[in-house]
Amino acid sequence: MIPLSSTHGLRAVFLRTLRDHMMRWDPVIRARVDEVCRRVFKMGFDAMLLRHPRWIKTRTPRYVPAPSVLVPAIQHVYNVFGNARDAESGLPLFNKAGWQKANAVLELAREGYLSDPIGVVLYEKAGVDEHGLTLFNCTRGTNKLEGGPHGDIYRKFGALHAAPRLTVNSLTDHRTQYNLQAMAKHVFGVDWEYHHDLALINRTSFLLNYLSDIIDGANSYGQWMNADLYERTTEKFGVCAVPESLRIRFNMEPYDDHTARLYNQNSNNDWLRRRQGVALPILPPTSPEARKYFFSKLTTFVIDASSNSKRKINYLDFAKEWNASADGKGRFYVTSDVLAAYAKTWDKTNNARASQELIEGRLDLANQTRDLFQSQDVPFPDSPDRSRLHVPSPEWGC
Repeated sequence: MIPLSSTHGLRAVFLRTLRDHMMRWDPVIRARVDEVCRRVFKMGFDAMLLRHPRWIKTRTPRYVPAPSVLVPAIQHVYNVFGNARDAESGLPLFNKAGWQKANAVLELAREGYLSDPIGVVLYEKAGVDEHGLTLFNCTRGTNKLEGGPHGDIYRKFGALHAAPRLTVNSLTDHRTQYNLQAMAKHVFGVDWEYHHDLALINRTSFLLNYLSDIIDGANSYGQWMNADLYERTTEKFGVCAVPESLRIRFNMEPYDDHTARLYNQNSNNDWLRRRQGVALPILPPTSPEARKYFFSKLTTFVIDASSNSKRKINYLDFAKEWNASADGKGRFYVTSDVLAAYAKTWDKTNNARASQELIEGRLDLANQTRDLFQSQDVPFPDSPDRSRLHVPSPEWGC
């Protein structure tokens, strides 16, 4: 609701602080979740919230208090962050338009539009996880109604942590099912209640049409577009091969029998490099060795750019040097775009840290006031839904 610069170093910490001052966790369930986090994941509730916020949110209900508590909390966060400067640009977090929107949000809170309505069910029990913690579905907002096919994909595959091969295959299967459902709904106004095997549908359609003079039923497939009667495309979908010109430009070896034996890869990486057509899969620098190499070489290229009066790092040469020494163990192939994006993320992280250091004292105060506005000693408000929420006993699944 408040327009913020996406590059401001305090944007993320402001949004987290505003969230923590506006929404209060159920103290009883939070204590149970905190105990599981410390025992199973070796970190507390707050650390788990930073690393895996969705995991926490699906297990701990929240409550937005009345305006008498909410308005002072929001005002306090505005006072801490509104005029805070970005370490790189020197601009405040709120510009003139930002302050206007922020004051409008404050007015909505004052009128009670942001507080949870009393007696309205906002959480539904969705099951119990392997640690004995209750899972909840939150009906606050419109999350269930938005997103279209992309929201459906995220809900289905977001927790798989799938490798590229499973991701491509799962999306292909999902795309087929979704297109069939959409076709039946939009063209015929009905729901698709049959199987999704296109090869079987095409074969059945062909046989019925072939025998239409003898057997009734061909009309049921009269409007089906049989893909088997058309020439197959040479276009590839999903993970595509790297063009030869780019492969040579980035100093990558091709995939062949020699490189397959030279660089022994696990099944996922082997599948990916086959699809990409290169000796090693093209992956971002995620391993400790890759990150260490990135930062060691980045310094060299920054110095080179400065000494030659260049404003930008030569990421093409960086990628060539990287790929020439990639071993398929700690480091794989990269492109100049991958390195540039990784460097940009690193710059944003450094800017965020520097910006937070500028208001270090006020950030410490905000962390203290977060607990004050949470009112841990005040009971969570009673509502019809909370009387039905099941909090598992400590011996469940432990």
